[in-house]
Amino acid sequence: MVSYLLARLGSHETLILAHTVRLRIYKTMESQKVHEQLRVFADFNGSQVRPIAFMRANRRYEVQRVNLVYRKRVGTRFVWCFAVSDEGNNFVLVYDPETLRWTLEEVSSL
Repeated sequence: MVSYLLARLGSHETLILAHTVRLRIYKTMESQKVHEQLRVFADFNGSQVRPIAFMRANRRYEVQRVNLVYRKRVGTRFVWCFAVSDEGNNFVLVYDPETLRWTLEEVSSL
């Protein structure tokens, strides 16, 4: 049986995962909401979109992993959200298919 406990220690949230014999502490990442427009290099394969890399503050970030893709309603239309990561950061990129614009919504550092 696995039980989860979310506790607040200082300014960091800590997830304590207790398994029958082992006890591990996983420190969650501090996230920052940003809402910046980005230049994104993406692969459009048929009806699927996959971000490959993006530019932020004159630096190129290579997307090493797409962790989650989900659709979100904004007013009367939908946008696509991509939770992606590189070597040490997690990002939430939002693609609006009507305006063809990409936005960086959130950044988390490991």
